[in-house]
Amino acid sequence: MGPEAANVDSYRYERKFAISNMEAAHVKSMIKLHPALFFEKYPPRYVNNIYFDTPGAKSFFENIDGAANRCKVRLRWYGPLFGYIEKPILEFKIKSGLVGRKESFVMPPFSLEPGITKEDIRTLCSDAALPKLFKMNLFEREWILINHYYRNYFQSSDGAFRITVDADVTSYKPDVFRTMFDERLVDDHIIIELKYDKSQVQRANTISNMFPFRMTKNSKYVNGITGLYS
Repeated sequence: MGPEAANVDSYRYERKFAISNMEAAHVKSMIKLHPALFFEKYPPRYVNNIYFDTPGAKSFFENIDGAANRCKVRLRWYGPLFGYIEKPILEFKIKSGLVGRKESFVMPPFSLEPGITKEDIRTLCSDAALPKLFKMNLFEREWILINHYYRNYFQSSDGAFRITVDADVTSYKPDVFRTMFDERLVDDHIIIELKYDKSQVQRANTISNMFPFRMTKNSKYVNGITGLYS
């Protein structure tokens, strides 16, 4: 039986801040002191992703070049990185100009263990009853990066703005010969993402300007590829 649709997000904006030389606890305290009265919406958890790209690294170069329309594909789950994964989610993160959305599909369970191969992941994907266009997009790609980080979730008191705080970002290069995750990259930056829909564009400047952080372009996928494959 194929995956069911998990959700289809409407287009939204994201602003990112990459922070160095600051403890995560301090960053979270500053968020809670923001005049928009951000509070922790959900318990923190580990986020894990397998990223897919074409042999020519199309998604990587589209991001580097700032292509207006692009798509990033990842398989996401929560909790431990290794072991049995009961409900992975396949996400197509679609960017159109300054806004983006996600289309997500629940995938069959699988186990991520040392010794897993790209053929195992390809079989998992081939068994999924995705819509034709999404399946064609996926079959042009293979797994290229795994990452893992700890995420905290915040929301403004009026519900209009959401913030995620990602720390301990670790990226792995799946070795195509030994099929072990021998190479890793640890990023000591803390990544803040401010998320809001199109109705909040005018307020977003005020919200973001109240943070003592500098907005920056940041992609955990691009950082991982650059660090591990350069």
